[in-house]
Amino acid sequence: PPGLAWTRARSPHARRVVRAPPPSRLALQRPRAALVLASGGDGGDAGTPGGRGRGGGDGEGEEGEYPRMWPFFIPLLHASNKGLLAWAVAPELRDLVVRVADVGFLGFFGALAALASAAPAHTLVGLRFALVKVGLAHMLLETLVNGVLLPMHRCPEKGARSPTLRPGIWAHHVLATLAFAAVLISGEFVQESVFLCTTEVTAALPPAMQELRRARRETSEPELAAALVVLLVTGFAFRCAVSWAVVVPNARVSVRSMLELARGEAVAPGVAAARGVVWSCAVGLGALNAHWMHRVLLGARKAVAKAMAGGGGGAARNAEPKPKPKGTL
Repeated sequence: PPGLAWTRARSPHARRVVRAPPPSRLALQRPRAALVLASGGDGGDAGTPGGRGRGGGDGEGEEGEYPRMWPFFIPLLHASNKGLLAWAVAPELRDLVVRVADVGFLGFFGALAALASAAPAHTLVGLRFALVKVGLAHMLLETLVNGVLLPMHRCPEKGARSPTLRPGIWAHHVLATLAFAAVLISGEFVQESVFLCTTEVTAALPPAMQELRRARRETSEPELAAALVVLLVTGFAFRCAVSWAVVVPNARVSVRSMLELARGEAVAPGVAAARGVVWSCAVGLGALNAHWMHRVLLGARKAVAKAMAGGGGGAARNAEPKPKPKGTL
């Protein structure tokens, strides 16, 4: 939600004290306990704070417990499936297959992040930590596969492009990796990082526009191009709004923490350093979203100007070539 404040939720594997909700709320929420994917719980059963019942409060719950490393297995499985498809398909389809695989994974990841962000703060705690682990592992593996391995197996003569990642995507992956790592190491600001992950629901928009241009359908099908432009503008406006909602409300406390850390006055240097790293990475990601939004707006303006200036340009380009006179090559 807009106006998020930095949270101090520790890792579910660490001991913590969580205030139990009122009995009336407990009665309403108990049927939803099966949805809480946590290594530890949020206070145990009613009347036994820190108990070992469903999701025991000290991180030793017997039910709803999962191995700590399983979230890292999910991106590994995705990368393996993606690599298998890229190896099996024709070289000219390799890039498209990789994009489709990443779009599907990131769309589902963003939807889960939206679910975890919309839930009350005392629920789905384990899911939030799992999403941070999944995000970190995916960033590392996508950088390795898409940025290093695929470009090493390029076949330009067969039509396979497989270029390395663009500079903006490299910067995005580096900033996201640093932020995820800082959150996992410190156990701080999990909710904010998961809220930023909701922007991945727009992952399909840039590849869709790029494929439209490669197929040269923007002039032959202007309605489709116009719809994609509207979706791109809306999607990147959403990305900028999410970045704004995380960066701006927490600017003062984050800058103050970094200044205290630089002067040696920080009461908890680890927390101050984590706050500085996560907030700085969020600023960088917000700047990237603003830069991409600017490029989308420029492209939309050029497309509109071109459509208004040369209404018959598309028909002329797609018209059948005139027959050449006999005797010419």
